Amino acid sequence: MLGLAVVACGTSPTEAAARGDDVDLDKVPTISRSAWMSRAPAPAGTTCTETVGACRVRTCEGIPNDTVLMLTETCCNASGSCEVEHYALCGGC
Repeated sequence: MLGLAVVACGTSPTEAAARGDDVDLDKVPTISRSAWMSRAPAPAGTTCTETVGACRVRTCEGIPNDTVLMLTETCCNASGSCEVEHYALCGGC
């Protein structure tokens, strides 16, 4: 399950929201460093930006008190429709 939201690109989210600071980490899927780096490129006509959030501590993939880095990817198409996905990178800090 992916943390997915659709937003209008014409709005300017706050920096904290862009970093995913307001996202419940317990509901965000984990992703490995290699999976993050090898994601498929955005489709033609889509622009994506990645934002790295603050380092947090939580249980991640069964490891208690692991460091977790919040990664947020925002992709917008030419018509201005955007999708925001949040991922937690375990041990990423």
